[in-house]
Amino acid sequence: MYSEYSDRELFELFREGREEPFEIVYERYKPRLYVFLRNLIPEIPPDEIGDIIQDIFLKVIEKATSFKKKHKFSTWIYTIARNKAYDYMRKRKRRKNPDPPVERTPEEKSIHREEWERVLSAVTRLPVEYREVVLLRSEGFSYREISKILFIPERVAITRMHRAVKKLKEELGNENF
Repeated sequence: MYSEYSDRELFELFREGREEPFEIVYERYKPRLYVFLRNLIPEIPPDEIGDIIQDIFLKVIEKATSFKKKHKFSTWIYTIARNKAYDYMRKRKRRKNPDPPVERTPEEKSIHREEWERVLSAVTRLPVEYREVVLLRSEGFSYREISKILFIPERVAITRMHRAVKKLKEELGNENF
């Protein structure tokens, strides 16, 4: 029934007290947030990403009244996702014995072609400020939206993207770009 509604419309219906629209938003964003988090911070074990996603949606519910109709829903939820990912990493660093880096699961490996894995690997080696911009841009966000998510000027987002592309070209060779 609600599948043709926009994210913003669904979220407004949820704020009015309907649960089904929120379930649709959850199903739309869960896989996208999983990929975003997995690529943003590769050290997160895959089984813990689900916990972070749950925290993201709990925060979305908790802060539902603070969502401004003039903002794009995707920008708002990705800002929450980014903040939750960094909260997770800060907590993880405080532990005495942090978990070792995790290999990608066989399912993840089978989804991507060999070349995509090579590019993605190069992206994960980028400095985090470049990696964030690349991943958000690959999700379809404009530089203006990225600047809002990262709390940086739009010009800085553009510059970071250009520098990230330059580093990727150096590492992978120009034939991939």
